[in-house]
Amino acid sequence: MKYINLESVGSTLTKDLKVFPIDISEEPKTSSEADEMMGVHIYDLDNEWFENLSSDDLNSFFNFLEEVNKGNMVMSVYNEWKRNIWSHWEDVNNCYMNLEDMPGFEGTWKELGSL
Repeated sequence: MKYINLESVGSTLTKDLKVFPIDISEEPKTSSEADEMMGVHIYDLDNEWFENLSSDDLNSFFNFLEEVNKGNMVMSVYNEWKRNIWSHWEDVNNCYMNLEDMPGFEGTWKELGSL
């Protein structure tokens, strides 16, 4: 899979971890629109972008990242980044999903409870 569409935020995420608008039917009129057409790396996205993902797109986003970057990530760093985004999304959307059900997070609460 080379890309996924995240309809809730009107974006396409590529395997290169770049985010583009889904609708690029018009050519850019300003330099900022041209920059947008070049894509934005996921680490440059702001909280508002993540906050507006639907719950299905949030799951798809992380599943896609893990699929295309298998073996290329430092999992402890990635998992902390993911947990921060996930928690922020839950707080903003007042919708709590069980992150522990996601691959890679099995037993997280047991480990934290033993600290």
